[in-house]
Amino acid sequence: MKIVEKLHISLFFIAEWIDMGSITRYQGPLSVLEQRHMISILVFLDRNGQSTRTEIYHGVSTNPNMPKKIYSLENLGLVKQRQERCTNTTYVSLTRKGQEVAELLRRMEDAIGNSDRTALAIF
Repeated sequence: MKIVEKLHISLFFIAEWIDMGSITRYQGPLSVLEQRHMISILVFLDRNGQSTRTEIYHGVSTNPNMPKKIYSLENLGLVKQRQERCTNTTYVSLTRKGQEVAELLRRMEDAIGNSDRTALAIF
């Protein structure tokens, strides 16, 4: 493939991300995690295991939209909710897919933390 063709293909893909001169916002499945508290909920459940919604609210945020956020994570298949009928308590836990995402978040956290330590060691 000629260099000009490669450049044309690259520019085509870049153009797909550009909308009237400004870069369009990513709108894939990860965009849900950009919402406030979504990653915090996953990290909380990863560190604490199965928790009640009340425990999550106290540990993460008392934002009135927290139930919607948990339902969004459930719709993505990252968490599951189980309501105990006797006490009317709702338990939330990570699914296998949620555990995989939480593992990736831990690895990202480690990488960022390690890069900070490395940067500090250089100076």
